[in-house]
Parts: sequence; C-alpha cells; structure tokens
Amino acid sequence: MSYLRILIPILAVVLGILFVVAIPALNRNRNDQDTSQRDVKHEVQPEAEPAAHAAADQATVRSTADDAPGSDATSVDPPAVEPRPQADRGSSPPPAAGTTTAADEGQDGVAATLLTKFSGLAPRPVDDTQVSLIGSLEAASEYRLQVGITFVGAGVYLIGLSDYKQDVLEDDPYLVQDLRDQQRGALHLGLMSYPFSVRALNINGTNLALTDARWERLQGSDRADDEASSAVYELTIVEPDAANRPVLSIRRSFWVDLNSQETRVTQELTSHVETPLQIVLDQSAQMDMPLGTTTYMGDQRWVVAGYFNSDYDAKRTHIYADRTFLSRSDVLSEATAGPGTAPIWPRPDLPASAELVWLASVNRYFTVAVHPLLPDDKGARIPSLQETFTVPGVEVHGRAVLNGPDRRVLLYLLRSRSVTLDRRGDTARLDFAFYAGPRKREPFSAEPYKTFQVGDHLIRYSLGGMCTFCTFQWLAKLLLLFMTGIHTVLGDWGLAIIILVLFVRLLLHPITKKSQIQISKFQKQMAAMQPEIEKLKKKYGDNQKKVQQEQMKLFREKGINPMNMLGCLPMFLQMPIWIALYAMLFLAIELRHEPAFYGVFQKIGSLFSETPWLFLADLSASDKFIVFAEGGFNLPVCGTYIPYALNILPILMGVFFFFQTKLTSAPAPTDQARQQQKMMSIMMVTLFPIMLYPAPSGLTLYIMSSSLAGMIDSLVVRKHIKQMEADGTLFASRKPKAGGLIERFQTALNSRRTALATPRPTKRRKPRK
Repeated sequence: MSYLRILIPILAVVLGILFVVAIPALNRNRNDQDTSQRDVKHEVQPEAEPAAHAAADQATVRSTADDAPGSDATSVDPPAVEPRPQADRGSSPPPAAGTTTAADEGQDGVAATLLTKFSGLAPRPVDDTQVSLIGSLEAASEYRLQVGITFVGAGVYLIGLSDYKQDVLEDDPYLVQDLRDQQRGALHLGLMSYPFSVRALNINGTNLALTDARWERLQGSDRADDEASSAVYELTIVEPDAANRPVLSIRRSFWVDLNSQETRVTQELTSHVETPLQIVLDQSAQMDMPLGTTTYMGDQRWVVAGYFNSDYDAKRTHIYADRTFLSRSDVLSEATAGPGTAPIWPRPDLPASAELVWLASVNRYFTVAVHPLLPDDKGARIPSLQETFTVPGVEVHGRAVLNGPDRRVLLYLLRSRSVTLDRRGDTARLDFAFYAGPRKREPFSAEPYKTFQVGDHLIRYSLGGMCTFCTFQWLAKLLLLFMTGIHTVLGDWGLAIIILVLFVRLLLHPITKKSQIQISKFQKQMAAMQPEIEKLKKKYGDNQKKVQQEQMKLFREKGINPMNMLGCLPMFLQMPIWIALYAMLFLAIELRHEPAFYGVFQKIGSLFSETPWLFLADLSASDKFIVFAEGGFNLPVCGTYIPYALNILPILMGVFFFFQTKLTSAPAPTDQARQQQKMMSIMMVTLFPIMLYPAPSGLTLYIMSSSLAGMIDSLVVRKHIKQMEADGTLFASRKPKAGGLIERFQTALNSRRTALATPRPTKRRKPRK
C-alpha cells in the first residue's frame, strides 16, 4: 500500500502533461507546415506582368478533380491583349451531383434540346481596366475595412481591417487577404481565379470559362484615400460571329457600409436576346486564412458550415455548426484524395434535410464568412446560402514540396442554381455577402450575424480537435467576461490575468484545503503503519491476496479509512476550470497585441535603446525577453518549435514547479517512492517549460501565476495542518449532525440488526384431523 500515497498525484501530473503536451503535438502533426503569415500572401510566386495586372501569369494550379498530389501541374498561358472565345481553352467544372443545368432541364414545357445553341460566346473586349478600393484603412475613418476589387473576374484581391495591426510594432493594418505583388507594384495572382470572382458560365449548355476575362468598371475609385463605399463592374457576353451581338450582361456591385464588417455583393444577370436563356454561374468564395505568427498548438485554421436541420427544427430558427467544424488540414487531405470527394458540404454524417446557411474560414483570431443577404423585413423567413448556390467545393492551388513548407492554398467554390431568362430585358439576381473581421462578440451581435447566429459558433474556445463540451465553452466565456470586467477597471490585461488566477484560487481554496488535509492524514497514518505492513509482507511472502486481507483487517483495527487516499479527487474537479482558462487565454482576441503591466517594459527599454524591447509587448505571442534572431528550430525528439529568443517566463515557471513539488511532497518512506518523486520532479521542472517555451506569454503568465499562488496556498494549508496536529484535532472524527442523513441511516441500520438478531416466535401447526 505504500505506493498508494503518491499514485493519485502522479496520475494528476500525467493527465496535466497529456493535456498541455499531447494536444499541441497532435496539432503540429496535422499542421501544413506553413511558416509565417507572409507565406500565405505569396502562396505561389510566378513572374508577374508589371503593366497589365495579369490574371494568371504562368500560375501553378492544383485542382481536386484532375490533379493529385505530386503530379504535374497545369501551366496556364498568359492572356492575350484582347480576350478571345474561351470555349476551346477549357470549360467550367462539371456540375455537382444534384445540380440542374440547361442541358437537362426545360422551361415552361419546352424541351432542353430546343434551347438556342450559340455557335460561339466570348466576353466583350474591354479597353479601360481599373481596380477599385472601397472602404478605408485610415484610423480616423468610420470604415472598419477596405476591400480591393480587380477587373479580372470582378474578384477581390485585398481585404484589410482598419482596427487591427499586422504586427505589434508596426502600424500596417491587418490583411485578411492580399494578392498584390509587393515588389512590382502590380496585382499578383498565382491562382486560377481571385476570391469572390466569376469563374465560368453555362448558357444553354455552352460552357464559357471566365477566369481571365476583363470586366469594365462603371464606378468606383482606385485611390486609397478615397472613402468610396461602392464599386460596380460589368461584363457582357457576345457572339463574335454575329458582329459581337450581346447575349447576356452580368453586373456586380460591391458595397461597404460605415462601422460594418460586411461587404454586400449584388449580381444582376440581364438578357439581351429574345430566346430563353438558362444560366448556371460558377464563382469562387473566400480563400485560405493567413496562418498566423505563432506555431504553438499547430495550425489553427478551420472551415465551418452553418446549416438548418429541419428534422429537429422545422421552423428554421436555430442554426447548427458543431458537426461541421473542420480543420483546414482535414479539408486539404479530403480535397486531394481524388474526384468525388465532398470535403465541406454535404457532410456524410448529416441528415439529407440539412440546408447550408453560411460558410466560414477561420484562423486563430479572424474569419471570412460568406452568407446570403438578410431581408429588410424582420419577420421574413431566414434565407440560406443553399437557396441560391448549390453544393460548395474546394480547389487546391500550388503543390506540396518534399522536406519543405507546404504552401498550398485552398480556394472555396460556389455554383449557382440554374436561372432562366425568358426574353430580352429579363433579369435575375444571385446576391450574397461576406463578413471579414475578428471572431469577437461585438460585431457578431449586430445584424445580420445575430440572426445567422454566427457568433454562437465561431467564438469557440476549443483546443485542437477537442469537442466544445470537453473544453467547457460556457465556463470559458464566463471567465472571459469576468476578466474583461477586471480589465475595464484596471486597464491592463496582464493584471487581469493575475487577478483572475487569484480569484479562482481563492474560490477553490476550500476544496484544495480539504484535499491536502485528507492526503496528509493518510500519509501520516501509512507512515505509522509501515513497520506492521512490512511484517505482514514477510510473514505471508508472495501470497498477495492474504497480505491485502490482513492489511484491510489492520486498517479496521487502527481506524484508518483507505478512502482518504482519494484526497486528490477534488483536484480533478478543478480540471474544467483550468481547461477552460487555458483555451480561453489562447484564443481570446482581446489579448492580441496587448502589452502586460501598462507597457512598463517597453517604456524602460526606450530609455536605453531606440529598438523597442519586446518583452511582454504582446500577450498573444511568446514573452521574448531577449531576441537573438528571427525564426527558430524544432527539437528533434518532441518536435517543439524553439524560437531564437530567450523566453524567461517558462524558465521561471519551471523554478516555481520545482519548489511547489518540494512543498507538496511528503518524505518518501521507501526507496521506490523516493525514485518516483524524483522522476516526477524532473518531469515538472524540465518537460513543462520545454513544451511551453513557444507558448503565448498570456498562457505562461497564467500558469506561472497559478503555480506561485499554489505554492502560497500549500504553505497556508501546511501551517493549518501543523496547527491541527498540535491541537490534536487532525485525526479527530467528525460527529454527524443530529437528525442528519448519516444519523438516520445509522438508526435504521441498528433497528434492522436488532430485528434480525431477535428470534421470531414459531407458530405451532394444528394437527390434522
């Protein structure tokens, strides 16, 4: 029984190690090995044309349908000066299962084969090509974002957020998306098409690729300081063989409102012929989010689909998303598995009645989510994205490189449902909108995101692949709300973290105190019983069953309760709080680029050097006490990424762990127990600081503060235990309250025993007559 004294503490430590070490390691294995946020900006580096803003200049394209990993990529020739008929250069991707096109459906009883077939279709040439910038990135502006629209496919090449910086020491705004060639000053692509651009059309069964088509800008501005709120582009499809007779025009309008993270896109299709037109439009949605600057916890990019489930909610009032929270690495693996895969929607584990409402790609702090426009009438039926667009797909661009960073890019695709224009002048609308901004409660509390319940699913404090229930979302949000209140009063997130840790420690002090008293009692009782236990082992030798029986008999004689060895059980009840705190501090955007302790270290550093001191300048990154160089290396054994910097908080944390182990460990009675304590001490002092070395300073500050508070708590409890020993009350049994449950149970038990001990009177049988 001697090993039982430290069995439970060792289990607690092992669980903690698995929680802090195994989950980041698992995420690193699933990471695509992207190295920096700037790597995402320039996923593929072709030679760009400096003058014409080329759309696809020698790009390397990876498609899920026709390009498996490691195969040769398709080389796309640079476009000619004047667009030419595209039917022989390629076609739009084949319709997904369940998609109706002009080739297989009629209108008003007219057979599909009787629809007018065009001998050739092409975009009308455009001479004046310009880009537009709507919104603003100026700090004094009331716009929250800026969106850049290109004339190539009328797509989006730039999305910047005015309220967030790219780096803690720079004033450059955070770019959710940037497809510019910074060296040549021209648009840079390297993709088959821009995000949110028109890729292809199917008109009466004729496919027309539009990935490099030039659109005419009708209004907008190309000046960064012009706070224009809208830009309009138009493309006209003509018959070149009929003197460029117009057949169809598509007008795309982009709108950005003040104090909003939403960009609305209206798409109007207008017929210019008298014959019916059946049209299917292929377009792209958002692309991959930037990876981020920290490698701790691996790749934190996800793809989320919000959907209606009429099997459970026939009124379509609740939107579900937990079963569609997919890691970006899983989507990449499924997308490169070959044709026929459906990595995003529909998921095989969802009912057939599930209806897609919105689709979001997220990273650690930000998201881009595409969704339908919400009607102005508050009582109107909530629309879904699936009512306008069918099954979304994904396209992989770039190629994996052996023994190098994987810089592939995911581009999400949408295909419209078939629309019919019966005669000249008829129009159809294929509108949508997208959110680009932080995963934060304030913007999600406004419309339309409140109705679409985006914040309920995208504000998620989950570690790796752990389910939201396992990370206690309600508790994490409650702790963040409490910490935000502290920050509102004190104005510093570092102090808010420390005060939150102290508050949690005080709240759990009664449980911790009872736990340590029970453990101390059991350890002292076992130390006193050790000589007699050794005699039993010598007496009965290898008969373990007999030894255990005699030990239990000895415990009953001495009044020892073996249940006291479960004094660590209350410690396991604290795990939900620590897990919720850990996840919340890692994923809360409120800590991004926030210094600790009012930026006092930066002020001290400015007195001695012009170079800013980065120590605790950003609670979402490692503490960077001394930075030697940029970059880092991976440890060969555990794979932990070690930056070229001295992070002092993990080292101090190891020192505190050492002293805490010394304070909480009782003297070991045997050599085996001493060896186990030594191993546990080495693990606490070395393994934890190494695995947490690249962790964000907000996390290490929380763990170090908790360790220091735990040491103080242990000293207080040990002092209390010594006082109980001096007073002779440590082993005093508690009397149950009069009339309490235990007393009633004991009375009933005694009555039952008395009844069983009293002989029953035997009844004499009457003699038979």
